[in-house]
Formats: sequence, C-alpha cells, structure tokens
Amino acid sequence: ACYRAWYVCGSNMPAQQPGKLAGGCCYMESADGLTFTKPAVATGEGNSGAKGTNVVLQEYFDGNVVWLDHDAESPDERYKMATVPGNLAFARMHLLTSADGISWRSRLNGSGPLLDRSTYWYDRLRHKWVFSLKQDWKSPYGRSRGYVEADDFIAGASWNQSDIAPWT
Repeated sequence: ACYRAWYVCGSNMPAQQPGKLAGGCCYMESADGLTFTKPAVATGEGNSGAKGTNVVLQEYFDGNVVWLDHDAESPDERYKMATVPGNLAFARMHLLTSADGISWRSRLNGSGPLLDRSTYWYDRLRHKWVFSLKQDWKSPYGRSRGYVEADDFIAGASWNQSDIAPWT
C-alpha cells in the first residue's frame, strides 16, 4: 500500500466511563489514496484489538498522533505514537513505538504535564522533537499553548512545567 492512515475509532473494549464510547486507534491503507481498505491486522495480543479487526491499539484516549520517523536509529522505533489517555486523566501522554505501525510497544506511560489536544512532530531540519502542549489556567500564561523541544522522542517527553516555553 502506498498510503497508510491511523485514526481514532470505537472498539470492542469496555468503556471506562459510563455512557462514553471506548476508544482505540485503527489502521487503514490504500493503493491510490482515494479508496481505503481496513485490513484485519490485529493480533488480539497485548494492547492490540480483537483478532480479525483493524484496531491496532485499544486505549481510551482523547487524541493521538502517529509519526513515520525516517531518521529512527532503530528499526523497532520507525513508527511513533502518542496518545492522551483517560487512565492518565487526559493530562499526560502515553508514548509508543513500532517497527511496522501495526504492533505497538509502550515506551513511556506518563509524559510531563499537558492537557487534551496536545500533539507532537519531528522537525527534520533541526533534528528536534517538538511537543505542542495545551496549558490550563494554572500555567504562568493562563489557558495557552506551550512547547518543549527534545533530541529524543522518549527521553524528551519527561518535562516539568518549568520546561514548557510559551508559544509565541
């Protein structure tokens, strides 16, 4: 497949909050970028969805990002994912890595502080991971957006509130 996509989906896991849809990350692929299929890639093991589905991560979360890291030093870390899960009160990231974008390994379950709708990306020109972080009214700047830059995806996610620079 030339085009691969990961998206937030419902899954067959029990909801962690009454009346809420349980969450997950599903996978789809396409040869032309227009017509997508949802291959049955889940193994039913570890954090994967039920066997025979396209759920690659079962986790109740607010949002997630999958990144193809062309500069990964290890093939096992070529794909990177961060979620903002409910079991961390939607206030920290859960970081995972994968060799194929299908089977994910938890690497850090609890980044530095943040709020929902936080994200990250890799700046290939500067060789830095950038974490864009939603801040609440308790931050020095009130409800705002801050950021942290790091050389390493996993180690760089252990920031403190004082490490977060204001986004200008």
